[in-house]
Amino acid sequence: MKLRFINWRGFVFLLVYFFTILYTLTFPSSVSWFIFYSFSFVLLAAFFSARLKVYFKNIQWVVTEDNRLDLSFTLYRRWHLLFLLSSFELILTDQQGTQLFQTIYPDLFLKNHSELRALSQPMTRGHYEQLAVQIRGIGLFGLFRHRSTHSLSVDFAIYPKKVPQDRILKLLSKQAIRLTDLDSLSHAFEVKELRAYQPRDAIGSIDWKSSLKREQWMIKEYDREDHLSISLYFLGFSSSQFEDLLSLAYSLDQYLSAYSKNDLTLLGSFSGQTAKHSHPNDYLTIQSSEDHQHLLKLLGPLDTFKTTILIIAPRNMSFPDSIKNTPNLFILDERQLDSLKGGAEK
Repeated sequence: MKLRFINWRGFVFLLVYFFTILYTLTFPSSVSWFIFYSFSFVLLAAFFSARLKVYFKNIQWVVTEDNRLDLSFTLYRRWHLLFLLSSFELILTDQQGTQLFQTIYPDLFLKNHSELRALSQPMTRGHYEQLAVQIRGIGLFGLFRHRSTHSLSVDFAIYPKKVPQDRILKLLSKQAIRLTDLDSLSHAFEVKELRAYQPRDAIGSIDWKSSLKREQWMIKEYDREDHLSISLYFLGFSSSQFEDLLSLAYSLDQYLSAYSKNDLTLLGSFSGQTAKHSHPNDYLTIQSSEDHQHLLKLLGPLDTFKTTILIIAPRNMSFPDSIKNTPNLFILDERQLDSLKGGAEK
């Protein structure tokens, strides 16, 4: 195993420098003093080349469909001095210390700034306000190394991964979920307003014609018919496929809310307490809960007289017969996940 904290090149140079000083003091001459001054100049230049202080400008980010962060920024050296690092390694980590990106940037010698772009690994759910940037550089002649950590201010959210719309439609059809009137989901209602695209909007809801005219993504919102009502419940009971089930709930919510009046209820652990929330931002913070009885209690009695109810829950969560036999109520679990992935239901 290579010990990265040992700089053998620097160690050998310092050893030679020590013997140069010893030789110069023992046998002083023009040549020995010239060699001593030359080694001293190299040592000082190498030392100051690794004393790097930087700051960041032009920070921009985009979250991709597969929950990756496309980040770009410009790195400047303070006091507008020149870079004297031959190259440096940049490591991007999140608030929990998880490594998102790592790369080596060569050919930075005598550059005052560098424009950098990083495409991260898939990121976990949550709201991100800061990222950590670690810089590990090598100074002149490889004698000294630079290590520093900097804070990068950002503001973006990672929601659960979306299931493609065609698979959602296939799932609804396969499960015979009629949602009051299945055909009305594709019916073009009267346009209520045209507004700018927001991060949590479904890509399929973009009106491309209006977007081209206005040179930005636009969304058409439609007047919804009162009778088309759907209640979506996600029960965050502990499961090895918790994130996949949450992704299914989020995708259904995104798709159905574009066509119908959609009531969302998220049941799970929030800040360590089992509770019931209904805001879309709660997708960012919900975690699995071990309290089976409390989850059922929060679910409460369900009325399907004026609404269709969809419950997304793990297969190991048992429901009373009063819920399982309720008309217009559908329970989706890991078997539907297998169906979405192309596997056979068991």
